[in-house]
Amino acid sequence: MTTNTQPEGGDQKKNLRDLLIERTEALDIHELVQDAGDKMRSLKTDSLPVADDQHLVGTVMDRNADRKAAGQGHDPQTERVGACMSHELIFCYEDQHWAEAELVMKEKHLKYLPIVDRDMRIVGIVTQEDLAASKGAESAAQLPHGTAS
Repeated sequence: MTTNTQPEGGDQKKNLRDLLIERTEALDIHELVQDAGDKMRSLKTDSLPVADDQHLVGTVMDRNADRKAAGQGHDPQTERVGACMSHELIFCYEDQHWAEAELVMKEKHLKYLPIVDRDMRIVGIVTQEDLAASKGAESAAQLPHGTAS
């Protein structure tokens, strides 16, 4: 899901590439569900993007995916992430304005958002904290000189 509009009156050059955290915890589509569950619990996250050769292909939306798979009669030690991932892709492109990512994250109730290039390769993530810091920096830059916030 993505939009291609620029926010009115915003800083047009403040795209996601400028905020990008180049650490990307992603699951590989061929990774075992058991390992994915362990990784997600260790990272204390409820969802992670799924990649196939660095390209975004889905999301695992449950840190207990391994337990859920077992409860459905699947073996998490042989089942692959690709079999249990959601195919809904929620992301923004690296050249979109940060306010667009903020809107997507609010609408979808996300703590982080995968950022991809135009070839759908995952290039990083942005978090709610990254966006809040950017918003604060942009607001501070608009204050008249000598004004404290």
